[in-house]
Amino acid sequence: MKRFFSDWNYKKHAKFVTVIYGVLYAIDMTLTYFVIKRINKKECQVKKIA
Repeated sequence: MKRFFSDWNYKKHAKFVTVIYGVLYAIDMTLTYFVIKRINKKECQVKKIA
C-alpha cells in the first residue's frame, strides 16, 4: 500500500476519491431506502388501525 501513495498525483487522487465517494453514496442510498421503507410500513399500519 505504501507504493500506491509514494508517487501520488492528481490522477490517482481523482480515482481514489471517486471510488470512496461512490461507495459511501451507495451505502447511504441503500440504508436510506431501508429506513424509509420501514417508516412507511409503520405509517401504513397506523393508518389501517385508525
